Amino acid sequence: METLNSSEAPPNPALMDRGGRESQWTTERKTGLAFAVAMAILLTNGFFLYQSANRQVETSARVEHAREVMGVLDQITFHLSDAENARRGFILTSSSRYLAHFKTATNRVAMDFAQLKRLTANHQEQQNNVEALKPQIDRRFLVLKNSIQWQQEHGPDPEKQAAFMDIGQSVMEPIRQTTIAMVEIERRLLESRRTEALKGIQRTTEMTLIGTGLSIGILSWAFLLLVRENVRRRAAEEAIRGSNDELEQRVASAVARAEQAHEFRDKVMESAVFGFGALDLKGNFTMVNQHFADIMGYRIEEMIGLSYVQLVSPQNLAVLSKYFFRVINNRSPVLNREVEVIRRDGGSASVVFSWSPMTLKSEVIGVVGTAMDVTAHKQAEAEIRRLNRELEKRVAERTAQLQGVNKELEAFSYSVSHDLRAPLRHVDGFVDMLRQHSAALLDDKGRRYLDIISDSAKQMGTLIDDLLDFSRVGRSDLKRIPVDMNRLVKEALHELEPDLRAREIKWTIGTLPAAHADRAMLKLVWTNLLSNAVKYTRPRARTEIEIGSRTVEDNRQEFFVRDNGVGFDMRYADKLFGVFQRLHRADEFEGTGIGLANVRRIVTRHGGSVRAEAVLNEGATFSFSLPVVEQEPV
Repeated sequence: METLNSSEAPPNPALMDRGGRESQWTTERKTGLAFAVAMAILLTNGFFLYQSANRQVETSARVEHAREVMGVLDQITFHLSDAENARRGFILTSSSRYLAHFKTATNRVAMDFAQLKRLTANHQEQQNNVEALKPQIDRRFLVLKNSIQWQQEHGPDPEKQAAFMDIGQSVMEPIRQTTIAMVEIERRLLESRRTEALKGIQRTTEMTLIGTGLSIGILSWAFLLLVRENVRRRAAEEAIRGSNDELEQRVASAVARAEQAHEFRDKVMESAVFGFGALDLKGNFTMVNQHFADIMGYRIEEMIGLSYVQLVSPQNLAVLSKYFFRVINNRSPVLNREVEVIRRDGGSASVVFSWSPMTLKSEVIGVVGTAMDVTAHKQAEAEIRRLNRELEKRVAERTAQLQGVNKELEAFSYSVSHDLRAPLRHVDGFVDMLRQHSAALLDDKGRRYLDIISDSAKQMGTLIDDLLDFSRVGRSDLKRIPVDMNRLVKEALHELEPDLRAREIKWTIGTLPAAHADRAMLKLVWTNLLSNAVKYTRPRARTEIEIGSRTVEDNRQEFFVRDNGVGFDMRYADKLFGVFQRLHRADEFEGTGIGLANVRRIVTRHGGSVRAEAVLNEGATFSFSLPVVEQEPV
């Protein structure tokens, strides 16, 4: 470089600040600070992206775990059905090969249950369901084994096997309810996890986009500083040709600092977690970092000179060109636009890009931008949606299968109960004929035996009628209309009039709101609850029965019947609404143990719930809740 005397070329005042010192140091600090802030933002974005990826992997693992739990529940139900089929086969044929099938099904249920317990070990509510399911399954197998043992010891006995069948159905119902509850819990967990994962992805995307926008602004500003510094450096080089050695040293020092800034810029660009590049006014790349080159599948030197037109898919070209010229002509940035690009190997990738104008002395000299590959994110989101759809489909299929099995069992119970009525009528009829034909030949003991046979047949007939009613309640269609509950209570009391004639009862009946329900079924609910209140207050000299309602949560109305009867021990409250469940002996209070089961089934079908509260020897309160109705009742 040529050296001039100081008298010939004085220091360039353009490079001096107000204190006579060069302003290069201030520019370097600004540039360093800008790239440091940009680096911090990029690292923060990278951290959020890493967390988002981990959450997506965790969500996929939880989805697979839920599918495995539901699969084990399906296997338990299937193997229980295998055990029942093996028992039926043995009852029908007495073939020992069905016993082997029964033993195999028993072992498989045990293995399935062990696997279920292991899979739900980290979920307390599911563990509680598992603990409840174990005795239910044990009771189911006990009934099956007793049925087989009876066949082995006493031979074929259709009536006895029918009784075992009825007991088995009542035992199977809690198993179905528990498995359905566990499936519902898994579905809710999956839904909450899916929602949480999607929210996390959304938050990460928002943070990434915000960080990208900030980085673009900061890097653009820093890039402009560097461009201006380059211009100033070239001007200083022209001026330094006429300066002295001291001025030459100053210029050399400024060049060194500029090169250091360039090196710092390059390092920041290469360490960025997103692609960065600059284009000239024709749309050709003049600068890219390694990350951008990796996204496109090129080397950095191969990217220089390429046009964005060569990298974008044909269907996105028109839109991208519109954005490019908007940045140049309007001098306004375009942020966070997604396009499909074509890689060097011919493959495609989804990229979110942002562009900002690059100006020099108020003139636009090019465009700077960033690009972020979101292909993996979109694939992960699509996979989550696919898994959720598959899971929802499996839940719907399994629910439909369970409903089908319930309908088949109810139809079978109805058929068996209906076929038993005729033999019972014959028994009762022949007892009457025997009593009339041989009355003179029978002593008091013989007549008492005939009375016992007749009463037992009638009681069995009543039980069968109640079973048929219970089955019809589960199979008949609901005809929902607005129902006047006050009128319905009066009708139920009218039907109970024969039981009330010799009783002194103090009735307290409040004004009841209407309900949207099946009128005939709801009348059966009131009849059963009021009949129970009348029956279990019989030992009281003064009976008090209250009928009322109250509003509860979720816009629901709860109706109740309260009495001062014998009550019951709350430890056995969960048995009250089961089929054949009784807390008192038949010689104390008559009944079949099906009335309250009918109440629960009817209210449950209406989307409501039932509950009972009592104090032993002080009284009981039975309540059921239904949705509120605003229409005119009938």
